[in-house]
Amino acid sequence: MTTQRCAVPFHPDPGQPAHPTGSKHYLVTGSNVVKPGAYSSWTSADAQYKGVSGATMKGYKSWTALESAWWAGCDRGEHKHPRNPLLSVTPGHAALIATAVITILAAF
Repeated sequence: MTTQRCAVPFHPDPGQPAHPTGSKHYLVTGSNVVKPGAYSSWTSADAQYKGVSGATMKGYKSWTALESAWWAGCDRGEHKHPRNPLLSVTPGHAALIATAVITILAAF
């Protein structure tokens, strides 16, 4: 069985780059955490961690180490994985796809 792993959600502070930079990142995990993932500052991470039952927070000096810790959580089933948008079709989209397929087939 292949374990599904997802990208680490990164929550930068306002005004910070949308991708991880710097030498210290904080990982907040737990089933009751509203926004689990990586944070660029202790203050932002602590705001997600403090007072949340079952939450954990740990600092990492490298993105690679943080990512490995997140993936270990994937392997243990500790967080939900986002749906693959390519495989998720809403009823409205299904109707549009059906109409497009019928139109294409009618052209042949």
